[in-house]
Amino acid sequence: MEKCYSLEEIKECSDKWQRSSQTVGFVPTMGNLHSGHLCLIKEAKLQCDRVVVSVFVNPEQFGPNEDFKEYPRSEESDIQLCEESGVNVVWFPQKTQIYPEGFSTYAEEDDLSHFLCGKSRQGHFRGVCTVLVILFNLVRPQKVFLGQKDAQQALVVKKMIQDWHLPLEAVVCPLQREYDGLAMSSRNANLSREQRTQSTVVCQSLEAAKKLILQGKTDASRIAGEINHILTKKRLIRVIYIEIVSRKTLRPLKKIETGDTLIAVAVWLGSVRLIDNIEV
Repeated sequence: MEKCYSLEEIKECSDKWQRSSQTVGFVPTMGNLHSGHLCLIKEAKLQCDRVVVSVFVNPEQFGPNEDFKEYPRSEESDIQLCEESGVNVVWFPQKTQIYPEGFSTYAEEDDLSHFLCGKSRQGHFRGVCTVLVILFNLVRPQKVFLGQKDAQQALVVKKMIQDWHLPLEAVVCPLQREYDGLAMSSRNANLSREQRTQSTVVCQSLEAAKKLILQGKTDASRIAGEINHILTKKRLIRVIYIEIVSRKTLRPLKKIETGDTLIAVAVWLGSVRLIDNIEV
């Protein structure tokens, strides 16, 4: 496995693979890798000749009062996991390389990004789109692998690829959970013991919603109310949003529509922001 730290190194790898017509799978991450990331890597290995994993905590997708400085970082562990998983290249871009002095050009999706997390995280998706365009241009993959936990982000990235006619495919892999149901996230590492115990209520609230739907309940406001009731029983939970939306357009729904419904939740546990979702 190769470790790249410079633009020249990643360009050299990309050029070599392009010349030999090898398909490249790309897994962009912010590090502190966990089993959810490893599932993306596994799928990339199944579908592509070469796999690149980037590790870059992107400052442009954090708001002024968000957890950029506290975001967990674990370079040595990330390298070990990538090597054990058969990754070909793990790339650690440097901030000054991605955003050199005088940088002033941004990518922005202007529809899907306004819903869900976009309401409370102004500029977040502009930062996501911008960094991915830069990384795509340097790695030149045929496929990028994303997780369903970040359902809105996956839709935004797919829309950007479509609108800009980028020569790659976004592959969205299933959401991965811990043994007790908590959606896998790098931020889970920042939860205290008590917060971690209470965090399982997020998944439990979605399971309760799923049960209501299976019982034939279709009123979105009633289902959202039940989710809120379950979440607010835990004193450490602060609800950011509970949204029942079209899984294609992210527009709010009044009634559950089988095959086109996404139930998405975001909460604060202390200073840790968690998101989760289920598709109907």
